[in-house]
Order: sequence, then structure tokens, then C-alpha cells
Amino acid sequence: MSLLEVKNLSITDSRTGLPIVQNLSFALQSNTCLGIVGESGSGKSLSTKAILGLASPWLEISGTAFYQGKDLLQQTGEDLRKIRGQRICMILQDAMTAFNPLEPIGKQMMETFRENLRIPKKEARQLAADALHRVHILQPEQVLQKYPHQLSGGMLQRVMIS
Repeated sequence: MSLLEVKNLSITDSRTGLPIVQNLSFALQSNTCLGIVGESGSGKSLSTKAILGLASPWLEISGTAFYQGKDLLQQTGEDLRKIRGQRICMILQDAMTAFNPLEPIGKQMMETFRENLRIPKKEARQLAADALHRVHILQPEQVLQKYPHQLSGGMLQRVMIS
């Protein structure tokens, strides 16, 4: 059984009627990785956002995306929020756009952990430092104090993973 099975995912811009993604299907097995490859503008990030309930409201999304017996495309925002924060995530190639440039990395990581895990600030800070250490970021306490522009793209991707 697949961990995530997407069938016939289609995305259309309701403002123009133009199809953006047509009949995308794939299955992701447990303990495997899936890379989605395509030219710029082909709908890779948009497809992932649609599966996670993050697509723009003017996009019409059809098909199915089953995760743990539930069609993610039919879930409420609150149900998807629980899954997004703890079970499924998206790592963007351009990680800089995923971070607020006005806030240090540590504050952003702690906010995510506190919101999704409902833990105190001190525990969130330790969890953030531990997570950075697990992705082989040296001196995680210093990285937590840096702003996104002070880190390389690869470092920011590892922060996203952690």
C-alpha cells in the first residue's frame, strides 16, 4: 500500500479556464523518496501545494490524493493543517522564499514547533537546535540567531528539512 497515492490531479485557472496541470499520477511508498522533475513553470510546486491545500483560491483542483486512507483534496483546512505540520512537508528548491527575511531563523523554527507541537518556548528552542544538528549544521545555536539572507541556499534547505 502506498503512503501517498495521487491520481489524475488536474489544476485549472478558473479565471482563464487554462489547464495548468493535467492528470498527474504517482504513488509514494513508505521509506522512499520521490523527486518531481520538470522545467520551470511546469507545475511541480503548484501540484504539491494543491495536495497540501495551499493552492490559490482561484485554482480548480480535481483528482484524488490519498494519504492514510483520506483524500487530502477533500479535507478541511484544519485537518490539512494537522497533517502539514507533522506528517507531510514540502522542501522548495528556492528555500529563501520560504522564510520571512525580517525574522531570525530560530524565531521562525520555534514558531513552527510551538504551533504544531504545542510546546513551550524553551523546549521549542532546544528542539530547533537539535533538529539543525541532525541535518549536520555546525554551531546550530549561532545559526538560530541568523537571518535567512545570512545563510546559503543549501543551508536554508537543511533548515527547512529540520
